[in-house]
Amino acid sequence: MNEILKLLSANGYVTASNDLVKTIGIEKTFIYSYLISKYLYFEKEKQLLDGKWFYITIEKMQHDTGLTEYKQRDILKKLCELKLIRTKKGGGQDYNTREMSKI
Repeated sequence: MNEILKLLSANGYVTASNDLVKTIGIEKTFIYSYLISKYLYFEKEKQLLDGKWFYITIEKMQHDTGLTEYKQRDILKKLCELKLIRTKKGGGQDYNTREMSKI
């Protein structure tokens, strides 16, 4: 029963704006909302780099979202093109640093 409660807890959900889904699509909204959640976590924990950057591995994102590396990279590229996020390599071979300055 405890495992079911963990799955259904608020921590296991990503909130999506209907308007954003209509504008940019469900997958981009899903990843954007996921990144916002991570940003807010790192902000709360005072772990943002230079006050606005955080990092997360492709593997961690795949574990959390179920999306493959290829799909993640495609969506992240599109979010960058929409100027919703910025990315840069940093922190090691598999780390991508994200800036959520448009939130």
